[in-house]
Amino acid sequence: MKLCIFISLLISYLLWSTACQHPDLVTPFEPNPIDTTQLTCEDTIEVNFPGAMEHGYLESVKTCRIWKASGQANNLNIAPNHLFVSGATYYPYIELDGDTIYLSAEAIVFTIPRKTGRFPIINLSGFHKDTAKCSYSLLDNDVFLANWQTDGTFPENEVEVTELDLINKRVKGNFSVHLIIDATSANFEAYQPRFHFFDGAFDVEILD
Repeated sequence: MKLCIFISLLISYLLWSTACQHPDLVTPFEPNPIDTTQLTCEDTIEVNFPGAMEHGYLESVKTCRIWKASGQANNLNIAPNHLFVSGATYYPYIELDGDTIYLSAEAIVFTIPRKTGRFPIINLSGFHKDTAKCSYSLLDNDVFLANWQTDGTFPENEVEVTELDLINKRVKGNFSVHLIIDATSANFEAYQPRFHFFDGAFDVEILD
């Protein structure tokens, strides 16, 4: 339910703009250092916990690191010919009493046609026939820190829907997308300007 509410908030934001324990605990997000000249790609790319994955998963290479997220697909009236496939990751936070809670760290949302096939990912407002959209956000639980949109200069931005089962409520596919930071994000210079999710796959339940 919390993920559904979060995805609804994320989709509203995008339209407006065009728990298990783990021994390796980390602190909440801080922006990457501005001077990254001495850092490797692996040093600068965050990978968080994928969550329970109760409704499916998304997996990919996030620029240079293996990445996995809890996933689901949603039907929304604002786009009756598309599905919203979303993935979310989490970071652990130690409370004052010593308990560990997991807070939202990032989210990625694909808007895909409700049919099988290969579809280009475009960066245009609205929902267009036989095309997909993608947006990625860095979060501090329920606060948007920065947002990235599809970089349309790369022709390999694409979603392939390989299986769509509307009876059993399941959709599967593959994806590759280049993302560039939204310069309207506050303090956007402090964050990674670009991400590339490639060799991606999703297998998620469709929730009404």
